[in-house]
Amino acid sequence: MLKEEYRQRVEGKVLEIVKTHPTIAAIRNGEAVTDLQLVGLERTLRQELHGENVQL
Repeated sequence: MLKEEYRQRVEGKVLEIVKTHPTIAAIRNGEAVTDLQLVGLERTLRQELHGENVQL
């Protein structure tokens, strides 16, 4: 049960980021992205996926 709840929380957070992050929007639109943008995306993923919103 806890495993499934955790999976749902992580998936929900990832989907939220995919919908709202400007770097992912740029990639989706076929635009070039900079290393700085990719680092920002990495930072966002790290913060959001290690935050209390996904931990059990």
